[in-house]
Amino acid sequence: VRPDGEVRGIHARGEVHRDATGHPIGMDGTVLDITERKQVEDALRASEERWQLAVRGSNDGIWDWNIQAGSIFFSPRWKAMRGYEDDELADTLDEWRSRIHPDDLDRVLQSLDRYLAQQSTEFCQEYRVQRKDGSYMWVVNRGVAQWADDGTPLRMVGSETDITARKGVEDVLRESETRFRVMAETAPVMIWMSGCDKLCTYFNQGGLDYTGRTMEQELGSGWAEGVHPDDFARCLKIYEEAFDRRESFRMEYRLHKADGEYGWILDAGTPRWFPNGGFAGYIGSCIDITERKQALLCLAQQESLLRSILDAEPECVKRVAADGTLLQMNEVGLCFIEADSFEQVAGRSVYDLIVPEFLEPFRNMHEAVIQGASQQLEFQIVGLKGTRRWMETH
Repeated sequence: VRPDGEVRGIHARGEVHRDATGHPIGMDGTVLDITERKQVEDALRASEERWQLAVRGSNDGIWDWNIQAGSIFFSPRWKAMRGYEDDELADTLDEWRSRIHPDDLDRVLQSLDRYLAQQSTEFCQEYRVQRKDGSYMWVVNRGVAQWADDGTPLRMVGSETDITARKGVEDVLRESETRFRVMAETAPVMIWMSGCDKLCTYFNQGGLDYTGRTMEQELGSGWAEGVHPDDFARCLKIYEEAFDRRESFRMEYRLHKADGEYGWILDAGTPRWFPNGGFAGYIGSCIDITERKQALLCLAQQESLLRSILDAEPECVKRVAADGTLLQMNEVGLCFIEADSFEQVAGRSVYDLIVPEFLEPFRNMHEAVIQGASQQLEFQIVGLKGTRRWMETH
């Protein structure tokens, strides 16, 4: 203890001087201040204690390789991961190499050699190692090295983590992805997927064959180039509004085909979700409805032609369901019943227009016609404004 109260560490050595009889008569020696050395030793001891705590507390297998001495240390956890007790495995590089799966061994060793030669930031490899029971587990091995000034590797420390469970999940996901791809590529419809940013990330082969474009051309917003200009704004609005609300949507539009023509498409999309509930984007399918559209157009044209013919008739022409519901009536008939449009009487029963005393004969006639008989009847109707008219039907 120095006068100012500071405690210093010293190392004292001395030699005893004796007389002829061997009795000690004096002593000479030296005292060396070793405070700094003791501080370094204490720091090293604390560091070693922390290292041992880390080794014992880590769930990973720890290793320490003295490259110059050719020795290596494997923690008890490193050995336990393989199913061994601490004293069952020797701390040698041969023990490590001998348990790497034969299909992975060359890749791992070559990667280690490249790392030590190039002085990279970190060594990291995933590979299989054999357990004591003969089974294999997947590990990820990470390590960092120290080099001398001349580039000679001196020491390398690292850890191994068991990733067998993760690899199992990856295999399941990979199999699921493979099944999806096979299904999507052989599906008779066009299939697409988009990410969270509204940009498309996938189109199946059916979709590419339909448009005659490549995947690169269609990805992102490239698919929109094929939408008919007259349909584009409407489709984009439907898509973006549904996307923002995370809702399913359906829309019809014309899409440019590989043959240069436009085909009508029914596009249906639905949101995708990650297992944790997070939004993942959209998946959708498209079917060609050109023939259906053409059939509907043809039907509409025929309906228009039929209505024109019926409206040109000087007599009342109507279509009535078996239960008497009015289905169609030409302009002359609407005039007779004092209706401004067919919407005024659509869905009503024809019996509502019959004067009550003629209702029974009219009903009998109607039922006979349904059975296939030809009938003729004179009766009275009352219009929507109360006017009565004599009618003859056949």
